Amino acid sequence: DTVVRKIVEYSYERALRQSLLGNSVKVSERQLPELWASYRGVHRILDMPADYDLYVSSTLYWNALTIGSQNPMLVMGSNLLAKLGPGEQRTIIAHELGHILSDHVLYTTALNVLLAAGGGLPLGLGLPVRGIRAVLLEWSRAAELSCDRAATLAVRDPRIVCRALMVIAGGLPADQLDLDARAADAFAQVG
Repeated sequence: DTVVRKIVEYSYERALRQSLLGNSVKVSERQLPELWASYRGVHRILDMPADYDLYVSSTLYWNALTIGSQNPMLVMGSNLLAKLGPGEQRTIIAHELGHILSDHVLYTTALNVLLAAGGGLPLGLGLPVRGIRAVLLEWSRAAELSCDRAATLAVRDPRIVCRALMVIAGGLPADQLDLDARAADAFAQVG
C-alpha cells in the first residue's frame, strides 16, 4: 500500500488534481447551492469521516470520479449533472463518497495509471503489468457495485439509483427515462 500510494501521489495524482482544478468550478453554499445541499445531506447520512471538495467540470464526459489518496475530492461532469434530477444527483454523490468510505480511491487511481501506461511498456515489464491490470479491472467492477449499494443506502430508493445509472448509460434526462420499460426490456432479453 505504501509504495503504491507514493507512486500514485507523485506521478499521477498531483497532475490530475491540477488539471481538474484548473478546469472545474468548486461547489459551495454560494456556487450551485442545491448541489451543495445534496452533498451535505448525503455526507451526513453516510457519516463521512471528513469534508471533501466537490467540483463540476466540463472536461469530465458523462461521469463522476473521486481522486486523491490523501485528500480525496469529488468531480462531476457538467453534462451528466444537467441530466440528473435531485435524487439522481444524490445517488452520484453517494456513490463517489462510497469510494472514499471503502478506501477504493488509491487502487482506482493506480488502475488509471496502469491503463494509461500499459501500452507503452516493454514486453518483459508489460506482461506482469497486464496481469495486475486484469486483477484490478475485476476488482474495479466489484468496487463499483459496492458504491452503488452505498448510494442505495443514502438515497433509500433503488428506483432512483437505477434511474441515475440509466442516465449515465443513455445520456438522457432522468425525467425522460422509464425504469419499468427498461426492466421489461431486460427481462425480455434474458428470458
